[in-house]
Amino acid sequence: MEKIFDDYGIEIIKNEDKYIIKVDSGGLLSKIDEIEVSEEDGIKAQQGPQMATEVLIKYKNLKRHNK
Repeated sequence: MEKIFDDYGIEIIKNEDKYIIKVDSGGLLSKIDEIEVSEEDGIKAQQGPQMATEVLIKYKNLKRHNK
């Protein structure tokens, strides 16, 4: 596992061919979510806070619809 990015509240980890975004989604208490994303979205999330937010929303919506 290799940390390839750490800024504006997210970490992006590359593990072989997988990209994982770690983000604190807790309020008063820390709760770290790990979200597996595509390579394309992992790169997109590094382009700025707005792009990272778009990627996180995309995957949270996918997770919500797959329940």
